[in-house]
Amino acid sequence: MKQKACIVLILLCVSIAAHGARGTFKETVLGEEKIAKVAKGIEVTTKVTLPQQKISNLCDADLSISYTQMNDRVRIVQEVSNEDCPTSEGVYTLRIRTLGESGEARTRTFEESWVLDKQTTGKTQKFYSMDGDTRLIWAKIKTSRKTRCICGASARASEIPELGERKK
Repeated sequence: MKQKACIVLILLCVSIAAHGARGTFKETVLGEEKIAKVAKGIEVTTKVTLPQQKISNLCDADLSISYTQMNDRVRIVQEVSNEDCPTSEGVYTLRIRTLGESGEARTRTFEESWVLDKQTTGKTQKFYSMDGDTRLIWAKIKTSRKTRCICGASARASEIPELGERKK
């Protein structure tokens, strides 16, 4: 009986000490004011405005390229598809990286446009000079905020507004 009483007394003391330590920790580390905020929870509200929502005729086209070195030129075959809007046009940035005889790599950037309508295929090819360089490293479409697609034949790619701009 004495052993049971001792065990109960020890457990009771440990429980009181542990409870007191937790209370002391919260008050010391968090402070009484912060305990109330933690108990309530924190609410974070974020508002996001997408510029594409302001202009109804923007679209999302798939643009892909393939490239080949042909002696001192680079052939770029561009293919555009747009299931949402069969008549559309847009602009994109093409980057071509070449290697010179001295081993120096050079990247050139070209602003290009595309037009897709019901009568034409979405595939075109264009040649670019390597400007004396000897080897093609890669060609890529640079995705940026200037990469645009707009539905309809009446709009020109150069009239596509920048982010945050409204069309007049």
